[in-house]
Amino acid sequence: MSKAARLYKIGRATINRWLNLVELKPGKPGPKGPRKVNLEALKAEVEAKPESYIPELAEKLQVSRTAICNNLKRLKLTCKKNTPTKNETRKCALNLSRLSKN
Repeated sequence: MSKAARLYKIGRATINRWLNLVELKPGKPGPKGPRKVNLEALKAEVEAKPESYIPELAEKLQVSRTAICNNLKRLKLTCKKNTPTKNETRKCALNLSRLSKN
């Protein structure tokens, strides 16, 4: 242990703590929540309410906003980005012209 402590320039107490840990495996980095988006459900939500906000869709489908955005791209849907006014958030009105062709 002393050689390891000197080699890695850490204290022996740190090595002892690490050895006494039950599990030494590193944790999995990244998001822990569900990452799969049901494309049919997303399509149905967008068709039912095309003026939906991305966070609303994410909450309803219980996935991240990034997952919604990535899957909207996969469905070849685009967002119409309006410049927001002072107290307004940017709304994403979805262009459904491509969705009806699929």
